[in-house]
Amino acid sequence: MDEVRRALKVALQQHIPSRINPAWVDAFLDDFTTSDLRTTDLSDVDLEGVRWSESGTLWPAAMDIEDLKIRSEETFVDSGIYVIRSGANTASAACP
Repeated sequence: MDEVRRALKVALQQHIPSRINPAWVDAFLDDFTTSDLRTTDLSDVDLEGVRWSESGTLWPAAMDIEDLKIRSEETFVDSGIYVIRSGANTASAACP
């Protein structure tokens, strides 16, 4: 966990507490709400638990966003922020 804390400190350029909640780390690592994934090869990538945004996440052109919405749960009504559910976890399922 010390290695994770040091990496976060460098990446975020701010102090990270010595006691990090593992759930917080998981949430941080799964947050793709502002990520540009257009050039990322997501073939057979496990996307379970990935948090994504309808307006902020940029997916590869082959990604079927409507199918991804079906396989995800919106965090709250009309938020535009989704979490991919378990059992619907690979990118190849959403790419034609």
